[in-house]
Formats: sequence, C-alpha cells, structure tokens
Amino acid sequence: MSLLFVQIKKEAFLEDLNNILNAGDVPNIYAPDELDNIYTAMKPIISDADMAPTKTNMFATYTKRVRSNLHTVITMRLEFSSCLLLHASVRYIMISFSCSLDIFC
Repeated sequence: MSLLFVQIKKEAFLEDLNNILNAGDVPNIYAPDELDNIYTAMKPIISDADMAPTKTNMFATYTKRVRSNLHTVITMRLEFSSCLLLHASVRYIMISFSCSLDIFC
C-alpha cells in the first residue's frame, strides 16, 4: 500500500500511528467486549508470571506483547513536498524516533 500525505484526509491517522509506536495502543480503540476478550486471553499468562490478575496488569502485559510483536511498514511517495514529511516527523516524534526511514529517489 502506498500512502501519500495528500491522501491522508484526517491527520488523526498520523496521531494514531504515533500512539501505536509510543505506547503500543490507541486510546479508546477497544470496545468493552473486545477488552473482555483481551482480559480472558491474558489471564493465564498473568497467572504464569505470578502477577495479580487485575485488569491493569492484564492490559499492560497485552500492550507489552503488542509492542514487541508489532511491525509496521509505511510507504510514501515524496513527490509533492518533503516538507510534509519533515512536519510529520517533528509533530509526531515517535514516527521518526522509532522508525527506520529509507528514502529512495
């Protein structure tokens, strides 16, 4: 998938990507039933780690596992303006701090 900055209709996309890279999560992305599924799946893992099976511990462990297993590739064409990439990397610091940027001309 190629993504042009011009194609980003909502800058919230970059904010969500920045949050994923920074915290491993996008705030309020999960519905209550999805959180229940996460808690159910994490309960045995928490028990094996001798941690208290609280929602906080289960979600923190889930987030840690997401961050360690998440690999994201984003491709962009910079033909419109390299200033847009600079703007995004300054405003959303984790995009430039946590990523490898390969620029091909």
